[in-house]
Amino acid sequence: VPSLTLMVAFERPLELPLDGIQFQGGSSGALGWAARDTSKPGRERSDGRECWVVQSEPKKAQSILDSIKKKEKNFEKRRDLVREEAKDILLDDFISAVSKLSATDSAIPNVCSAVGHRWSAAFPIPTQEAETDDDNYFERQQNFVACGDYMGKYTGRIEGAYLSGKAAAATILKYASINQNEAK
Repeated sequence: VPSLTLMVAFERPLELPLDGIQFQGGSSGALGWAARDTSKPGRERSDGRECWVVQSEPKKAQSILDSIKKKEKNFEKRRDLVREEAKDILLDDFISAVSKLSATDSAIPNVCSAVGHRWSAAFPIPTQEAETDDDNYFERQQNFVACGDYMGKYTGRIEGAYLSGKAAAATILKYASINQNEAK
């Protein structure tokens, strides 16, 4: 499943008390997720600028891509249009969301740089056999546990990977304990 991504740098930090934002329900346009890139270790900036990575919601991305595909048949031109649309739509939606989420009434800083990108394989598409709300897959006879962002309710998200890993660890501990009790 594709995702549209925006990388944006602001002249100065945004007045947001958050380093990551998950958008749900379509009330924020095409937005799905935003992360303050400069909050990550080793990505601090000495020039006072603040960088964010903004990702679209998958269904909105697909809708935008389908619309562009109808307008332009040439691959190179279509690729350029996708980058421009990703930049324009995600930047507009993000600035709108920031103004609502800001801790103060101060103006949003100027944008120094903004680049749109299509991330073609951003979200996994589980097979019918793998479609489940289970956060991990366990084969007791094989002593095998599988986990990842492709399992559970938060498919394709870091939250899904974390919850799946946590569930897999709990499964391993549970069956390790059962095996120890059976061995006694």
